[in-house]
Amino acid sequence: MNWKSCLEKNWVKRVEPDTDLIASLRELSEDTQKAARLLTAHKSSQITLLYDAMRMLLEALALEKGFRIYNHECYTHFLDVILEMSEVRMRNLLASARGKHADF
Repeated sequence: MNWKSCLEKNWVKRVEPDTDLIASLRELSEDTQKAARLLTAHKSSQITLLYDAMRMLLEALALEKGFRIYNHECYTHFLDVILEMSEVRMRNLLASARGKHADF
């Protein structure tokens, strides 16, 4: 699969940026991150919440760029094609979100 096939299969659609939704997703992501910080004894719950927070930020970023993405794998292609983010950079970004340095 690639970005073109995501578009062809309608797993990605062009949309007008919705500033209210973008702001709401960012705010909800921040609240989710704060909740995750409170769960220090429950690492698996913390990881789940942080994943959700990151997904919300990614959704907000896609909306800012004029895309609604309906397929999880298409987000990777969005980062690669639209944001021109290399796989190594993506891994380092994800690792830094977990508080680690990635040695890929």
